Amino acid sequence: MAFEGFPNNAVRVTLPSNLEYTTVFFPKPANSTKPTILFLHGFPSSSYDWHNQISYFSGKGYGVIAPDLLGYGGTSSPSSLEPYTFKNQSQDLVALLRHFSIDLDGGEKVHIVGHDFGSILLGPLLAFFPQIALSASFLSVPYIAPGHKQDLDVMKQITEQALGFEFFGYQRFLISDESWKLIGEHKESFFTLLYGPEALMATEFLPTGRLEAWLKADRKAPLLSWTSGAYKETRDRIFAKEDAYKGPTDWYVICATSPLECLEQDIFTCPFALSLALYLVVPC
Repeated sequence: MAFEGFPNNAVRVTLPSNLEYTTVFFPKPANSTKPTILFLHGFPSSSYDWHNQISYFSGKGYGVIAPDLLGYGGTSSPSSLEPYTFKNQSQDLVALLRHFSIDLDGGEKVHIVGHDFGSILLGPLLAFFPQIALSASFLSVPYIAPGHKQDLDVMKQITEQALGFEFFGYQRFLISDESWKLIGEHKESFFTLLYGPEALMATEFLPTGRLEAWLKADRKAPLLSWTSGAYKETRDRIFAKEDAYKGPTDWYVICATSPLECLEQDIFTCPFALSLALYLVVPC
């Protein structure tokens, strides 16, 4: 959450969509010729998870914009799914850039870095507004074509054959009506699984039914050494609300909701071309 990590550089902005975004904003120094970087976090995260990158790049003279994305932190968490379509979220992000005086009409561009679901949002953002980006960096998740609807049954077969376990089965739980409530009732269990030993992801998180079973049993995993007490305390405050996971799980719902997929596809009647540097970073 913007106000947790950088209270002196946290801004609450109401956009033309009438949605409110909390955002970390470091303007470029007056004498800096370096561009601004837009950071898009993933699930289940917030702008705070960029705190090391924010400190580093702002200290090097870059402008930094790191919003709590829709449904996260202090940003609005709409009850309707329509604001979560990537077309609408892309429009919000462009409006946010304009709010912070990025002169898009004058040709100013920004570097954009996405992680996890932030990378998934980055694809449509580039498709709808290719003129805004100097470069695009996809962390953990590669570029995915806008309007793409993942077939979980097909992916189950592919990943079981290639990896020996189902990789995307957890999404079946996250798109269910009760997922955010169960996570909210077992936040500690959820956190330790996500931030615990990587081997547990293959057995207790990714396959269908395993995440739900882990939560219902209120199991706990040992945390890794990099997860400091200060980091966990900050994250616990960010996700303290009873419905803190409703917005984050709605991202999965919108991706799995067929009737709303056409909202992503209506603009893509022909291929589009990008003339910028693209980077993909995948952990080994």
